[in-house]
Amino acid sequence: PSLPSKPILCTLFFYPLTIIMSTVELRRRSNAATADRASASSRGGIIGSSSAASSSTSSTRRGGLSAKALLESSPSHDGIVLKLHVPALYPFLPTCLQRLLASQWLNVLHLSPRWAERHLILLGKYCYRFTDTSASSPKGSPVPMEAINVRICDKGDDDLDDMRFIWDYLPPGCSAVFTVSTFGKTQYFAVSAREEATTWINSLREARQAA
Repeated sequence: PSLPSKPILCTLFFYPLTIIMSTVELRRRSNAATADRASASSRGGIIGSSSAASSSTSSTRRGGLSAKALLESSPSHDGIVLKLHVPALYPFLPTCLQRLLASQWLNVLHLSPRWAERHLILLGKYCYRFTDTSASSPKGSPVPMEAINVRICDKGDDDLDDMRFIWDYLPPGCSAVFTVSTFGKTQYFAVSAREEATTWINSLREARQAA
């Protein structure tokens, strides 16, 4: 007898994989939320140890770590980017399953890569991520500048490995991607043009040298 076709094989494995991916993704989000809560009490100390000017520090202390307070503290750079979120197992799936998970009728499960708008604020020794300029606290822990590596991604890069699919998911209006790596974790950010990505890279490198 002939072997089942690839679409049939994909269907046979799809449901259990969906359950596994959902479980892993929910656990990842739960762990991230726990880490955020654990670091919340120390965030006030982080800004106190930054190298921002004294007037900037005073303004930040009055408003806490809100986006508004940091923007009033004369950051070296800030702006809107789109941050890539990838479910834990997605990069290791066969292409047929990746396409199935990205289909419109399964997109609500958030098991395929998605981009979320973030407002980055580079101040002193840290880079902060906010959902928008009215947010009262950052998303996740601030990124320490002394530990980062940054770069602009190109489609022909050999070291993208399992992340090559990002070019198929670029959001409308974006044509460039840069990465921020620290402590073994790499974050991908999409912006409108390569020039904007270059500005971010230069600003982050300057902050790393000053840290």
